[in-house]
Amino acid sequence: MKIAVIGDLHYPSSLDLDEVTLKNRDDFFSMFMDNFLSQEAEYHISVGDLTNFGRKEELDGIYGYIQQYQRSFIHTLGNHDLYSQTREEVLKQVGMNGNHSIETEEAYLLFLETAREMDFDRWDGWISEEQQNWLAEEVEKSGDKLMIIFAHHPVYDTTARSNIPMLSIEPSIDVWSILRKKKGKGIYVNGHNHIDSIVSNENWTFIQIASVMDNQSVRILDVQDDHCHVTAIHVGTEQSRQQADIIGKAIDHFQLFPEGAGTTLDRNVSIPLKLVQTVR
Repeated sequence: MKIAVIGDLHYPSSLDLDEVTLKNRDDFFSMFMDNFLSQEAEYHISVGDLTNFGRKEELDGIYGYIQQYQRSFIHTLGNHDLYSQTREEVLKQVGMNGNHSIETEEAYLLFLETAREMDFDRWDGWISEEQQNWLAEEVEKSGDKLMIIFAHHPVYDTTARSNIPMLSIEPSIDVWSILRKKKGKGIYVNGHNHIDSIVSNENWTFIQIASVMDNQSVRILDVQDDHCHVTAIHVGTEQSRQQADIIGKAIDHFQLFPEGAGTTLDRNVSIPLKLVQTVR
């Protein structure tokens, strides 16, 4: 099974964009989405901040690209996706579910909503007690099958910068104690921090994906019998890098973070799916 994933896209509104920036926006995102959606995969997933401010126009615009392809596209919402509308309004507009899971033959996929709703003062993540209970039940239900969680925010103090205020799920929420109950291997995929990072801890691997305007790449998770191979496919060009620079400097609520493009070790990993038994 192959899964194609992108990090923070931040597709912006045409409002307040001059003619030159608007053309660069249209050319850049058309190119990137074509490359992303042309990847052969069972699922195409965005881990949030698909839009820059969650406006209806932004969602209509980016979903206009998506709907041109016959793909199983799933969007976990980021904080930027919920600045202009409520979660209910956004999910209804794009026809998506919120917290949900999908069990396949190869893996147990879980989509976790971590973004606060229309909160301009707090852009860190939050999951309610109800969500925590649901997550714990899903972890137990997944048994020893590979579990892959997709969320916008990282778990506190896992991937790069996730120990900085506002750059993780609220630290007082002990998500790690829930994940530790997992039998078998788990993979947690997130965005938010605009920097590539891969960290393994116990039986979990945490994969953080940089912002698309900083690094035009698509992450592929290839689940096989004994390994999950994670690779970054760079689809950008010098022209797209220049376009991203123009767009990123022109739009509000966004800041380019060029150092977010990680090294090979931050972008690619082969995860063994068999737990090693300790012999005493």
